[in-house]
Amino acid sequence: MMRLTPLHARLALAALLGVAAYGVIVRHRVAPAPRDATKSIGDTELQLRTIERIRRGEDYYAAVGDELRRNRYPTSPIINWRTPLHYTAVAALSIERAGTLLLALCVAAVVTAALAYSQQSPAKAVGAAVLVLGSLAPTMLVRPGAVGYGEHWSAVFIALSLNAYVAERFATGAVLGIVAVFLRELAAPYALSSGLLAIHRRRKAESWIWIVGGTLYLVYFAAHATAAKAAVQAGDLVREESYMRGLGLSFVFMTLYANGILTLLPPVVTPIGVSVGLASTWSTSASTHTITSLLVYFFLFLVIGQPFNFYWGYLTSPIWGHAFVHAPEGLRRLIRTALHRKSNTEPQQLASP
Repeated sequence: MMRLTPLHARLALAALLGVAAYGVIVRHRVAPAPRDATKSIGDTELQLRTIERIRRGEDYYAAVGDELRRNRYPTSPIINWRTPLHYTAVAALSIERAGTLLLALCVAAVVTAALAYSQQSPAKAVGAAVLVLGSLAPTMLVRPGAVGYGEHWSAVFIALSLNAYVAERFATGAVLGIVAVFLRELAAPYALSSGLLAIHRRRKAESWIWIVGGTLYLVYFAAHATAAKAAVQAGDLVREESYMRGLGLSFVFMTLYANGILTLLPPVVTPIGVSVGLASTWSTSASTHTITSLLVYFFLFLVIGQPFNFYWGYLTSPIWGHAFVHAPEGLRRLIRTALHRKSNTEPQQLASP
C-alpha cells in the first residue's frame, strides 16, 4: 500500500466530501424511474415468461426473441440477449426450486462472510454478516422475481468469491468468480481484475483457473453472440441510445440504491454511502480483491449504463457490502493522517559561535 501522507489524506477526504455533497445538493434521481409506458410488461414478468417457455421445451433463442418482440423490447445490440446458462438452469429446476436454491446460496454467503471475517475480529464478523445480508436482501426477499435476474445469481457468487478471498482460499474464490461470469457477463470486470491480481501475485493454481475459465467463457460468449445475431429478424426494434451514456455519479448512486440497506433509507443517504464505501480503499485490512473490484465498478459506472440499468446494482451490492466492513478503519486512517502535525519538541540545533 502506498504511503499515506497528510496532504494525500486531506485531498482524499476533500474528494469524499465532494462526492457526498454533490449527491446531496444536486439531488439526482436515485430511486428507479417508473416503468416505460410503451411496454406492456416489465423486465421481471418478461424474464419469468421466457423461463416458463423454455421449461416447456421451446428453443432458448426462439423463446427469448419472441418475448422481446411481443413486448416491444429491442433485439439489438446483441447485449440485449442474455447468455443462456441462467435462463436454462432456472427452467430446468423450475422457478420455485430455483428460488429455494437462491435463498440457500444467500444464507451460505452470509454465514461464510461471518466465518471469513472472524479471523480478523468478532466485530468485523458480525458487521460482515449484517452488511452482506443487507446487500443480498432483495435477492432473498423478492420472490419469485429475483430468480429471473442474472444479476442476483451472479451477486451471490461474487459474495461467496469475496468471502473465499478474505479467508485466503484463492482457488475457491476463482472458481466461484468464474461461475458468476457465466451467469451474467456483467461480472466480467470482477473476474478480469481478480485474474490479473492472481497473475501479478504469482499464484499459479488460481491464475490457471482464471485463464482456463476465461478462455472457456470467451468461446461460450462467441457462440452465444453468433446464435443471437442469427435470431435477429428484419424489422426488430433497435436500441438507438448507446450504453456509453456517461451519466457519472448519478448512475453510481442509482446502482448503490439497489443495496437492500440503502433502499430502506431516504435516497439522500445514498451519496453519503458512496463516500463512506470509497473510504475503505484506505483501510489497511481490506482485501485487495474488495478494493480493486470496488474501484473498477465505480469508474466503469461513471461511463457505462442507462437509467433503466439501475438493477446492475444488485450485482455490485456485495462488493459494497464488503467495502462497508472496512470503511470505519479507512475513515479513521484518513482523519488521523490528515490531522497529523510535525512535532515541535525536537531539539533545535545550536547555532555555531
